[in-house]
Amino acid sequence: MKIDRYLLDTNILLRLTDQADTDHATTMAAVRKLVATGALLHTCSQNMIEYRVVSTRPVQNNGFGFTSADAAKDIAKYDRMFPVLLDSTTPIDVYPIWRRLVEGAGTVGKPNHDARILAVAEAHGCTHLLTFNPRDFVRYASLSPGIAIVNPHDV
Repeated sequence: MKIDRYLLDTNILLRLTDQADTDHATTMAAVRKLVATGALLHTCSQNMIEYRVVSTRPVQNNGFGFTSADAAKDIAKYDRMFPVLLDSTTPIDVYPIWRRLVEGAGTVGKPNHDARILAVAEAHGCTHLLTFNPRDFVRYASLSPGIAIVNPHDV
C-alpha cells in the first residue's frame, strides 16, 4: 500500500495557530482527515523560518505579535507533530533541485521561497504539498510533476 506523504506549506501552520482565521476549521479538518487516512505530514526548515517571521511580527504589520519564547514553543510543538524534512538528504540535496526549479521557471523575487519548499518535498519523495496558495506553485508543475498541489478545501 502506497503511503501519501504531504509537506505542509507555512500557511497551514499559521492557520492551525490562528483560531480566529476564517480557514482555521478547514485546516484542522484537513489535517485530521489526512492523519486518519494514514498520510504522513511533514514540515521543513523553510516553514519554520517563515512561521517565526510571521508569528513574531507585530500585529499591526500582519503578524501575530508573539514573543520569541512563544514562537519557540509553537515551533517545538509543530516539530513534534510533523517531522521536519532536512535540507540535505542522502544522496539528494535540496539545493540542486531548487536551482532546477527556479531556473526552469525563470523565478524572480519572493517565489524563490516557494520553490525551496517544493524542492524539499521532491528531495524527500513527498507525493503532495498542502497549501492555501496553489497558484504559487503552478509555475513548477511541469518541472516537478510527481507532487500534487492540494488545497485544504479539497481534502
